[in-house]
Amino acid sequence: VVERQEVAVAPPDADVPPPADYLIGPGDVLYINVEGRPEFMIAPPNASGKVQGSRVDGRGFVHLPIAGPVQVAGLSVSQAQARIREKLLTYLKNPWVVVEIAEYKSHPLYLLGQFRNPGTYYMDRNLNLAQGIALGNGFDITADLRGARINRNNRILPVDVYDLLVNGNARHNIWLKGGDTVFIPDTRNSQVFIFGA
Repeated sequence: VVERQEVAVAPPDADVPPPADYLIGPGDVLYINVEGRPEFMIAPPNASGKVQGSRVDGRGFVHLPIAGPVQVAGLSVSQAQARIREKLLTYLKNPWVVVEIAEYKSHPLYLLGQFRNPGTYYMDRNLNLAQGIALGNGFDITADLRGARINRNNRILPVDVYDLLVNGNARHNIWLKGGDTVFIPDTRNSQVFIFGA
């Protein structure tokens, strides 16, 4: 070794907290209950008690029986409830509407590499990086935390996972967004090649 140089990732700028409410998106499944009007309901619970519902389509609409499509993507549950109620005022006098999310499918988080349980997880609330790593049940013994990275919109974020988890530097505990990929490589792939005399 001729020269050794320490390299550190500068902590990211102050992270702006996301909205407190979950925002509905394409792929989510909504359970919509219109009190006393089963013809307007979307798929009541089945015989096993599992709540079914209507999937928000790729354009962000949920389709109601009789009333038709309603744009709900980008809205919180309470905002979607108000919008659906407004749509139903054309057909009903003072409708009582309840909207719940039966399945969260619009905010995927991809955990790849040396997680104990890698895979695709769907965020049902705001998660920071440490909470996202916990979804994958932590990392295994061969994890290379110094090489770990987060990809967002085809960019690698300036986050040091090692500094967060080993040194407790909370500035690296950023908020995750739907579509983020957290990748932890394997230390066994860290090799040095020496050529020549």
